[in-house]
Amino acid sequence: LGMPDREYYLAGDKDMAANRAAYQAYIAAILRQTGDADADARKKAKAIFDLEMKIANAHANVVDSQDIHKANNPWAVADYATKAPGIDWTAFFDAAKLNGQQTLFAWQPDAIRKLSALVASEPLQAWKDYLHFHAINHSAALLPKAVADLSFGFNGTQLNGTSQQRDRWK
Repeated sequence: LGMPDREYYLAGDKDMAANRAAYQAYIAAILRQTGDADADARKKAKAIFDLEMKIANAHANVVDSQDIHKANNPWAVADYATKAPGIDWTAFFDAAKLNGQQTLFAWQPDAIRKLSALVASEPLQAWKDYLHFHAINHSAALLPKAVADLSFGFNGTQLNGTSQQRDRWK
């Protein structure tokens, strides 16, 4: 998720609604700054945000995430495909260098099921746009000043209330 946690997407208060609106504008601005046409950037920004909303809905809430008693869910590696269909688990575990494991613990099994189903149900282009934006967003401070300034405006000022950006050379 591009915002700190799922509550930024799901909470109904006016501050979180303002954060969501600012985030959508930020996604579009980043896409425009990095070469997407204005109309296309808005359309992609909406698709990216909509996908993140679905991801947030699939995530467990913070209380459940921190409950270690809900973490004792050993799943045989071979069972992931039937317990959480939608992801090519063999390829996933191979890429993660976990293909030799017999059992892995599913900390949040409901979230794993929901996210796996989301992988299968969402168009490939939505995932590509999502990953494209997050690759830029992750490295924004290292990219040209205009991109870094957009990132600071959202992450620094909007989310954290920081009024002044640190000098880039620092």
